[in-house]
Order: sequence, then C-alpha cells, then structure tokens
Amino acid sequence: MAARDLMVPKIRNAMSYSVYGSSDFEAMVDKLLKSVVDEFLSKTDLSKLSALVLGGGYGRGEGGVFRHDGIEELYNDLDLFVFTKPMNIISRRKLKHALNHLHQLLSSEHGIDIDFSIPMISKSLPATPISQMYYDLRYGHKVLWGNPHLLHALPGWSAQDIPRMEALRLLLNRGIGLYLSQRYLAEEDPACHADFINRNICKALQALAEAIMIDNGSYESSVVSRMRILLDTNLESYSCQMELKAEILKAMEFKLMPYIPDFDAIYFEQKLNYATAALKDVYYTLWSKELGESISDGSTLINSIKRGIRDFKIRNVALNLRDKSLNQISSKDWFRYPRFRLHMAMPWMVFGEEMDNQIVSGILGMNGILSREGLEQRFMTLWKRYN
Repeated sequence: MAARDLMVPKIRNAMSYSVYGSSDFEAMVDKLLKSVVDEFLSKTDLSKLSALVLGGGYGRGEGGVFRHDGIEELYNDLDLFVFTKPMNIISRRKLKHALNHLHQLLSSEHGIDIDFSIPMISKSLPATPISQMYYDLRYGHKVLWGNPHLLHALPGWSAQDIPRMEALRLLLNRGIGLYLSQRYLAEEDPACHADFINRNICKALQALAEAIMIDNGSYESSVVSRMRILLDTNLESYSCQMELKAEILKAMEFKLMPYIPDFDAIYFEQKLNYATAALKDVYYTLWSKELGESISDGSTLINSIKRGIRDFKIRNVALNLRDKSLNQISSKDWFRYPRFRLHMAMPWMVFGEEMDNQIVSGILGMNGILSREGLEQRFMTLWKRYN
C-alpha cells in the first residue's frame, strides 16, 4: 500500500484524550483521572504544589485506544508531571517518596502504569533547556489540577530550536527497544512477548519520522500533524529502505489505535530486521550531519566522535568516576558526557556490527570485561542511567 493511500485521521477538540476513542472511552478516562487526582491531593501537601499536568499521548489528545472483545481500554502509560513551589530538601524528599507510593498504588489499582515525574519547581520553567520531551509537553498537555496556564511559562520554542542531538538520543533509545525485542524473539517461548516486540518495532519506525523532522526543522508534537508532514517529506536522503514512508505511517496509526498481532516468528524477524536497518540508515545520516563528515559504520563513528565532540567538562569526570569508567582508551573520554559512550557502542550493541570486544570494553569504560554478556550488561546499566 502506498503512503498516499493511507488515511490521516483528524484531530479532535482539546478536551479529548484520544483520536479514535468513543464517548464511553473518554468518560472512562475522565473518571480514572479524577480518581488519580483525588488520591494525589490526599497524599501530598497542597501548600507546596503548583500543578499536576497530564502529558504524553493522552495529554495531547492522541492516546492509544486498545480494543478487544468489544471493550475499549487504555494502552499507553499515563505520564503525570508534578510542579511545585520552592521547597527544602526534606520536603522534596517527602514528596518524592509520596509520588513513588502513589505510582505503585495507582498502577496496581488501575492495571496501567501511572507515572509521576520528578517534582519540578515551577519558577524554573522559563529557564528550562529545550528537549523533545519538554517541547511535546509545552504544546500538548492537560492541566488536571492547579494553575491552568502554568506551562505557558516554558519558552515559546519553535521546531528549529530542537537540537539534532535530541534526535540521536531518541534513536539510541528506540534502538535498545529493538535490541530487547531481538532478545525476546530468541527465547524458547517468544509468543508471550508479541505485544512488546510489535510495540517496539512501531516505536522505532515512529522515531525515524520524529528524528528526521527534528533534523529538518518541521517537527510537531502532534502525531496526526506529523503524519501529514510525513506525506510531503523526502526520506530518500535518510534511508534507502523500500516503502519506508508507508511503514512509518502504519506505525503512527498503531500509536493511535494499538493492537496485538498473532505471533509469527518469521514475520517478526523480518520486521525487526527492517526496522533495525532503517534506524541504522537514519542514525548514521544524522551523525554525518552532526559531525560534518561521512559516517558509514561503527569504526568511523567512534573516530569521528572522538575528534569532533568537544563536550569537555569537569562535571563529566565526576560522572565517569562514579561509574568507575576512567579506564578509557583516551583520557579525553574522562571529560566527555557518558552518553557518548553509548552512541559509540550502539553499532555493536544494536546493529550487530563486528567490533573487537577490547575496543567495546574501553568505550564502555570497563577494560578487562571481554565477554559479550558482560559488555551488554554494562551497556544496559549505563543506558538506564543516562538515556
């Protein structure tokens, strides 16, 4: 099916939580959120709070609607952002403890992850550095409690303000989803992971569009808006994979109306290989632009990052020291932010490129660990900490 043959849905009004949900679904989400807000207000000190904000897909009005046996259910997590007045360390610690308790209590009660952000001081919003997450939150959210105009204090960024490194960070994140899917597919009973594998293939394909739009300055926080933009976007300079635009559009549609396909090992393997190859193309294309030279494999990426990234800060030495990562190939790596080590090792970790384990060990700051399993565990530890 050609990309132009796929229908782009319409955005509903600002009060909706989804594109495809029925009125009963919208009422169900309303009721759930009221319960969450009531529990939140009963477990926190209101005098120290500014607002509770719903972000993510449901906050933008594009949350996933999962249908089975005639029933509509939420599919995505609920992403809740907590904004506070200035508070001392003790009060902040108490609030974080309360939010962690609420996360466990409410997630268990409602059968879906209900996540609370680390508390953020509302007065600091005007100085917030740009990121894809805050850009999406700035232009797509619902204030559940508190000052309804609070997030207007965030800078009025344009799409051109989002740095290319945000796109590369996104691809790194989605690459790990593909890596984990490959691991699950190789297990004795992969069928039980069909939802995870399918979801992460779709998320990786969605990320390709997001990364490309960040790169060319056309990014929008709305999925529906991105679908429209993608129809007129030339992808050939980013990837040579056949039918990529149509595959991305289908993945975007999945975000709005998710489903769990019947398990088929051959189908999933083909889809994983396709998504990984496309992500590799876009990853190297963006790095080539970022570094100003042609990047075609892991070796050239490592050498180019070491030559071209001047992220030398004393704070980074402290981070590498905390990670026990000063056993690097070059002492200059001590001063570089640890996430760059993940970027350099990604071709080995995700794309399956051959690389001497001694080199990978040095990149990850663990000279002496040479087994594939040990290096993968090290990569995942750093990824959870820095991405």
